[in-house]
Amino acid sequence: VEIKNGADAIIENAELKISSSGGLVALNGEGGAKFITESVGNLGGGSLAKKTFRFLPIAEEDSQEDIKASLGYSAGGGTRFEAIETEDVLINESAIKVAIKKPEKIIGGSDFAIGVDYENTSDFDFPSVIIQVQYPNGFRYVSSGLTPDKFNNEWRLGELRRRSKGVLEITGALDGSGEDVFSFPVAFFVEFFGKSYRVAESN
Repeated sequence: VEIKNGADAIIENAELKISSSGGLVALNGEGGAKFITESVGNLGGGSLAKKTFRFLPIAEEDSQEDIKASLGYSAGGGTRFEAIETEDVLINESAIKVAIKKPEKIIGGSDFAIGVDYENTSDFDFPSVIIQVQYPNGFRYVSSGLTPDKFNNEWRLGELRRRSKGVLEITGALDGSGEDVFSFPVAFFVEFFGKSYRVAESN
């Protein structure tokens, strides 16, 4: 955010407030708060100040979000003024890509494997990531490449560094004759400030 005092007079006690729509999570401030407030102080005539803020997109791909910047300040006589600017943000793709590899058909009661491929395509290191898998009716979990942390369908992977990738292999069986078409919906979450945010999903 660039803040420029285009007047000749000094503006005093300037305070910047940043807010965003629901598909963006602010990574600055305290605990992913809805609003971020930073003191700018006094700005002389013609001077420029810059502030940097980071956001995590959690909205669906090809969606539009917005970021709003509001600057409150005092000018001669102590009167408070406010300048507001809103910027649209297009979410082109998820920060984390997830893909499922599974057999086209299976034999009922026989073990088979599915693979959950994931990749951090962003330039941000995610400190804590979680994979959750929903199993179809009649699925019996046998094993996985990593030990699950909860109910045999949730894995806490820890840190996922920028541009890194991995795969989680799950082995199981479908009881009975099985289905010609079956799905394993997968959700990918990241944790910040004690909260979980869904950032990617795949079937």
